[in-house]
Amino acid sequence: MKLKLKKIFNSRILFSIVFIAVLITGAKAQTQQEFTITINNKQVQLNDYLGMPYITKGDRTMVPLRVVSENMGFKVDWEEKGQIIYVENKALGRKLIFIIGENVATLNDKPKFIDEDKSVAPVLKDSRTYIPLRFVAENMGYNVDYKQVKGHHYIDIKLGNDKPAAGKDLNQDELLNLFFSKIYHKGEVWGRPGDNDAIVNGRMSQVISTPPADKYPGKVSANWVTPEIRVGYKDPFAVEKGKLMSPFHFYVNNKDAFKNAPDDWTMSIELIDPRFYPYNEHIEAKKSGHKDIINGKFMGKYDGYVVGDKLSGWTNRSTAVYYAFDDLFQGNPNNYNYLKTKDRNGELLAPPLGDVLRYRLKIKQGKEVHGYEFDVRYMITLTQGTLDRIKDPKVKAGIEEHFKGNELFNDGVSTAIGNVKQLY
Repeated sequence: MKLKLKKIFNSRILFSIVFIAVLITGAKAQTQQEFTITINNKQVQLNDYLGMPYITKGDRTMVPLRVVSENMGFKVDWEEKGQIIYVENKALGRKLIFIIGENVATLNDKPKFIDEDKSVAPVLKDSRTYIPLRFVAENMGYNVDYKQVKGHHYIDIKLGNDKPAAGKDLNQDELLNLFFSKIYHKGEVWGRPGDNDAIVNGRMSQVISTPPADKYPGKVSANWVTPEIRVGYKDPFAVEKGKLMSPFHFYVNNKDAFKNAPDDWTMSIELIDPRFYPYNEHIEAKKSGHKDIINGKFMGKYDGYVVGDKLSGWTNRSTAVYYAFDDLFQGNPNNYNYLKTKDRNGELLAPPLGDVLRYRLKIKQGKEVHGYEFDVRYMITLTQGTLDRIKDPKVKAGIEEHFKGNELFNDGVSTAIGNVKQLY
């Protein structure tokens, strides 16, 4: 949406030479003393060479592009044709795109108004590119604190909760707030190799077909009994302290069919998504202390598997469930403080909420063996107790709007496995 410039002069408005002189003098007098900008406790050196910040009529602070690029560590590119500005924070997987004169930017390919009243846009001024400071900082993972004292503008910018201080262990509440802050600010879209926002968003919008177990495709014998496998979602933050924190689990719903199954009837489920499996090709140790760190390397017990077992075992266990993705759930301090995803600056990353994962299923009944592949959506449920632990009011309101009013605002829900394809 192109911002049309309105005429600012008309026949009814006359400027005297004296008033114009005052305006020019005032503009030249705007010096470094009128602004104090600190970024992560370091004061930004402002000067006429870089260009001075200024306040718009709508009380928005505009800063030269170089102030952002040189002091916040973002990668900034300028495309002369089209007058397009690219601002990227690779550490947090965020990319903003502006167009001079336009009041809509894109954040990770999603359009977003720069300001609520839709009047703020990047501009060219004195041969420099100016962009709105708060919009850039907050959408790139920073917190902005502004105050004005006797005409002096104080702007304090600090890295937000999306990137904890290096080497600092986080407790359960801190991780809970980090987890939901990421969802609120950027939809949990990670820049994994081979992925981009369009690909991830495409998977999120994918429809998962969930046929009944007796309608799985492929040929089986007349004696074959198909396990009705379901995916159970829960609120991992609502489990008792010390219990396993996992976003979802698998279980067999038609238990009675397998309670007396012979020992040679077995089943296993294996994660085959190459973005995450094998775990030890994607995960590194931050420090020793995790149960699966052996000789300084992460060696997950099942390395991406939901453990295989006798079919009678799937139905006779007290919990009757097998947990998935518990090794990578970043809301668990025992994972987050000890493990990290390779090449991601110390972060432990799981899939975005709503993303689709591919699993392989192997079922053996006597001499008959069949293999399948199926899809699972990475998701959690949310309870009121967990919602109340979110400290940031904006984040809490956004998460509440997302979850409340649907079945995910619950202790737990379940669905059948989807997009089932028989391999043999």
